[in-house]
Amino acid sequence: MIDENKIKSKGPEKVTFVEMVAVSIQRLMNPAATTNDKKKAADGLLTLAKVLDKHPEIVKQLEGK
Repeated sequence: MIDENKIKSKGPEKVTFVEMVAVSIQRLMNPAATTNDKKKAADGLLTLAKVLDKHPEIVKQLEGK
C-alpha cells in the first residue's frame, strides 16, 4: 500500500504516474473514502487516460523498455 502523505510531500514534479494511479486505485477501493475522494480519484485516472490517448508515443516507449 502506498502512503499518500509521502507522495504529497514529494511535490507534483516528483510524483510518478505509477504512484498517482496506485493512490487513485486505493481511494476507489477504500470503503471509508468519501464520494468526493472517489470522484477525484476517478477524474485523475480519466485525465491520465486522456493524456495517454493524445500521446501514444509514451505508451510505445514504455512497451519498448
